[in-house]
Amino acid sequence: AACNDFTQGKFSDLMKRLFEQLEKVKLRRFDLCAAQAPMVFDEFLDAFDNNKTVCAIDGRSPGIVALEDKWISRLAADQIQVGEHLTKFERLLLTRESIGTRTSLTLPIFGFHVSFTGDEDKSGKFGQLARDGKLLRVVDFSLPVAADKVLWNGYARRAINAWIPKVTEQDLLEQKDRKYADVEEKLELGDVKTLNHLAYDDRQKDEKGDWIGISALMTLKGDVDNLGIIFQRGIGAPSFAKMAALSRQMNAFFSIWLPYLCQKEFPNTYTVFAGGDDFFLIGPWRSTMKLAQRMQVEFKRYVGENPDVHFSAGLSITKPGLPINYLADMAEAALDKAKSYNFDPKKDKAAPKNAVTCFGHS
Repeated sequence: AACNDFTQGKFSDLMKRLFEQLEKVKLRRFDLCAAQAPMVFDEFLDAFDNNKTVCAIDGRSPGIVALEDKWISRLAADQIQVGEHLTKFERLLLTRESIGTRTSLTLPIFGFHVSFTGDEDKSGKFGQLARDGKLLRVVDFSLPVAADKVLWNGYARRAINAWIPKVTEQDLLEQKDRKYADVEEKLELGDVKTLNHLAYDDRQKDEKGDWIGISALMTLKGDVDNLGIIFQRGIGAPSFAKMAALSRQMNAFFSIWLPYLCQKEFPNTYTVFAGGDDFFLIGPWRSTMKLAQRMQVEFKRYVGENPDVHFSAGLSITKPGLPINYLADMAEAALDKAKSYNFDPKKDKAAPKNAVTCFGHS
């Protein structure tokens, strides 16, 4: 694309070419055996140690870092660390060299180093790192604290965080009251709640004081319908600014508003991911159904009651203890069923969708 392609009147032609090329690339082979294919095994085999196993996480990489009684790769160790630090910290530091704290990742990313830190009161204002020329950027990924407060704390904002249920005083009281009697793991204040505990969180007490209701998880997976068509045809006179605004506003609903809603009203919801145009949530079975309905109502309001902008969702109910990838597969199957609910290829290849599948019914 040339600069002139971004001017008024020509931008729509650029987008048309882009989407045509996208369709071609989707249907093309990977060309991994082509003469110009990049080499990815440079010094890779030399990193294996016969006294250690392959990575217990991906099953392919050399095991280098000890994890309990297993060996994992440095990348897997960093990813585990990222998952842990996202639940504990609110800032990310990008530096030219490793600052060597216990919250620093071991692998550089394109030559840069990543560390996590808390708020300014706990970790200082990072001035010395900046004066030394080591600090490139501070990224604030804290969740909103109130609906009427500006999301600005003096640093670049990135909506990469999610809501994770944590143990409260109320949870400890209910644990003493035997709400989680069948769960082996014991709750500790401030810890991340396990999926086994979440499955019990929709149980209620009857008039005799006994806990009643099933213990079950509900997995909720969904995404915006016909997003490509919205971007291709939804903007009358497309421009780069309009396209960026539409993209950012779509992302904001799932990556900012949704975690905030979970934090305030559905605190037992585990956000596996939410952003872009899709979401994947796990929570107690009944609360998650209410959350899905609330999301549908609020998204409709968010897009100004536009009948052409909506999302579809699949809900899958399971007992606790199943592997997370199995939960994901079941929710994905429910979502596929929702997407095909009102699809008629004879009439329209871009059917309305706007459906939900729950308990096997769409």
